[in-house]
Amino acid sequence: MTGVILAAEVAADGSDKALLPYQGGRFIEAIQRRMAELFEEVIVVTGAPGQYDFLPCRRVPDLFEGMGALAGIHSGLRHSDTDLVFVRRATCRT
Repeated sequence: MTGVILAAEVAADGSDKALLPYQGGRFIEAIQRRMAELFEEVIVVTGAPGQYDFLPCRRVPDLFEGMGALAGIHSGLRHSDTDLVFVRRATCRT
């Protein structure tokens, strides 16, 4: 099973919410670590894959850039090497 993280949420100040500090690291690092314990493959879908080079998992671009979460889900499904896929947003809207 593949775990897909959608990392495209921008805060009101223009910063990437997934990169906010959390427990001595970044928020997305905590999510990736936990998902790596649960899934054989973890993929981060984002409009800027290079921004997440520090993560030890696959990073893929949106296939339809700027089209929202549904396009991110599509990209995660297309890039997955497994039949089953769990999708999670890196952050939620506040």
